[in-house]
Amino acid sequence: MKKIYRMIALSLSAATLATIGLSACKKKETVTTPTVDPAGIYNGTHVYTATDTDEWLVKNGKTDYKLVLPADYSSTLRIARTEFTDLFKDATGISLTVLTDDQAGSATNGKYISLGDTALLQNSGITVDAETLAADGHRIVTKDDDIYLFGGKDEGTVFSVYTFMRLTFNYETYYYDCMEIENTSEKKLKNYDVTDIPDFKFRAHNSDVTTYESTDYDENMFAWRLGYYGKEATRGYWWMPVHKDASDFTKRGESASTNVTYWFPTDMYEAEHPNWFSNRKASRGQQLCFTARGDEAEYQAMVQTAFEKVIAHLKWYTPDKYPHYKVMTMTHMDNMDYCTCDKCNEVYSYYGDSVASTQVLFMNDLAKLVEAELEKNKEANWYREDFKLLFFAYNHNFQPPARYDANEKKYVPIDDKVIVHDKVIAWFCRDANGQAVFNEDQNSALIAALEGWSAVAKNIYYWNYGGNFRNQMIPLETFQYTTPAMYAYFCNKSDQFWFTEMGSTSTAWHNLKVYLDAKLSWDTSLNVEELTEKWMKAMYKDAAGTMQNLLQSLRSYQQRILIGEYELVSNGDGSPEMLQPEFWPVGTLRGWINQTDKAKEEVARFAVLDPKLYDKICGYIELEAISPLYLMIELHGGKISKEDRAKYLARVDHDIKWLHIEEMPIGKSETLSDWMAKKGV
Repeated sequence: MKKIYRMIALSLSAATLATIGLSACKKKETVTTPTVDPAGIYNGTHVYTATDTDEWLVKNGKTDYKLVLPADYSSTLRIARTEFTDLFKDATGISLTVLTDDQAGSATNGKYISLGDTALLQNSGITVDAETLAADGHRIVTKDDDIYLFGGKDEGTVFSVYTFMRLTFNYETYYYDCMEIENTSEKKLKNYDVTDIPDFKFRAHNSDVTTYESTDYDENMFAWRLGYYGKEATRGYWWMPVHKDASDFTKRGESASTNVTYWFPTDMYEAEHPNWFSNRKASRGQQLCFTARGDEAEYQAMVQTAFEKVIAHLKWYTPDKYPHYKVMTMTHMDNMDYCTCDKCNEVYSYYGDSVASTQVLFMNDLAKLVEAELEKNKEANWYREDFKLLFFAYNHNFQPPARYDANEKKYVPIDDKVIVHDKVIAWFCRDANGQAVFNEDQNSALIAALEGWSAVAKNIYYWNYGGNFRNQMIPLETFQYTTPAMYAYFCNKSDQFWFTEMGSTSTAWHNLKVYLDAKLSWDTSLNVEELTEKWMKAMYKDAAGTMQNLLQSLRSYQQRILIGEYELVSNGDGSPEMLQPEFWPVGTLRGWINQTDKAKEEVARFAVLDPKLYDKICGYIELEAISPLYLMIELHGGKISKEDRAKYLARVDHDIKWLHIEEMPIGKSETLSDWMAKKGV
């Protein structure tokens, strides 16, 4: 998708960031029943101590400080270097001198800002606890007159740059081209003692945050600035590609949540091993029989075939060349054609009607073989200590092989055989009403399922939703579901991986949702109202109040009418029934459109003060008009006057060209331009 806006704007922040202490709170007791404390918190580590000293970082528009990096620093640290120097210049107008540590010499010979694992850091006496920091956690420390920024890995060092800029220059990024940073010619040196570790150790996103293609450096940095791994921050970042034929790695493999068809392609195995595949023929070869119909010899052959594929891939994708490839995914296809043979049904029944039980047993047997082989080859160039296998706890696999023990008041495994192996990950994809509070009665099945999976699995990843993917023009009230308490609850169950699938639209408050998801998956203790207010003020300036009222009006309407009266729900990828005329009355839609017009009038002063900024703010506002304009035309185009229909169509046509949103998606295969063509425009 060609994203909107091409200018970068810096706006002054009048607020002074106060010194922040430990934001972590006492952890609540582990939830043991499907009832969840709505005030649940996660005991995270976010310590932002940064008090002023008597020394100067910047004085009279000049600095004595130089930026120092390790010799032969990585491409990731190159990002950290560029971001630090660019943001420092944005704030102070100063172009920092950059040295490698072999050029810097002893720290006593100058004033340095050390970035990453430099010789200066190694000789500083500062403790680096990389294991606790993990990849993305980081520290900022002042010692003598030097400042040290470093992460558990280089990625954490990149994130330390943004933490430094927030504490020092009131920096924040809200959108591709909406950034705030203080402009100053004087800044005291601070006594930094900062430790910031994201609550979810890895976070990923599928929206334009990570799929956007641009030649503009700042736009491509948006993902990093939100706390993601740049454009690589997709759900498949860790995934090792799986090839259908492990004897020929020249052919393309699948990597992002690889389904079983790449593990057991029918053209290679069905003729000789028909019992490896589901007895449901509706989706031939798309689902497996993880019991091999109860034939022990065939089952062992199936496990062995998967094992040989794993080892072949490990030997091909060695960690020296592919350090990120440490997970192989064996996920089922997105349909309900799981096997219903006698043996599978017998296993399902024994494990409390958990269809997932057969795959858990299979994955455990496979993991045991892989673990033993890795243990024998610790000195091999293909050895990976952190290697894991992954399956979906989703769709027909949603229910865990666990039961509720009334005496212990918690979920327990039905037996030890279904305790998921330590080298296996259960990827829990929420099956919930995303328009209700996460722990209300409507979502009791979600809580029960996650409690059950937490009883049997040590490693759990999460897949969250944030939009209606059947029609992304429909605004979806997910704000009361995606609360800090929800993030904290999930994080307390497993803090390893949070992925949100939200689509790639730019209307229906998608951009605010992206910002909030990024902030709350990093720190679940943050205040949503404060984050939203800051975002509104940064994006809409004088029109922030009106735009916040527009959002509240839309949320209130959906809660009172669509949810309260029509009892509409949104599970997974959205509810197609929401595109009905009675759900979106003409008067309601027209009122929302009029509010965007009012908002543009409220920023009229910028038309004279800063025409480019004025155009940009109006563009942000107009994005939120696209959704009601679409609904008006699509649902009421034959009922409103011809003049109004023509006016609304002309407005959307103008917006497409103005905002460069030709490829904004509506559904899975239709863009805004496609839709306009159908309307004769």
